[in-house]
Amino acid sequence: MVPALLLKDWYCLSDEALKDELRERDSFRRFCGFRAADQIPDHTTICRFRNDLAPPAVSHSNRHATPSLTPPAHILVSPTPPSVIPARPLPVIPA
Repeated sequence: MVPALLLKDWYCLSDEALKDELRERDSFRRFCGFRAADQIPDHTTICRFRNDLAPPAVSHSNRHATPSLTPPAHILVSPTPPSVIPARPLPVIPA
């Protein structure tokens, strides 16, 4: 079932769409290890399996204890990717 969840994420599929693709596409079935005669899991089974793998949901009482997605103040975040920043300063051309 883990390969099925990978396909779901890679192809941005809903649980229902994943079930349909597993039934229709041989490549998806082979990737997941299902044979043609195997029964394909339905969308509720896929959903339950995914939820069993996920960490517990954040409740309202401990939502402030979760880490922030913003970087701490002491970490510098450059708006330009490092590959675009010149290695040395560009020469100043007099006007």
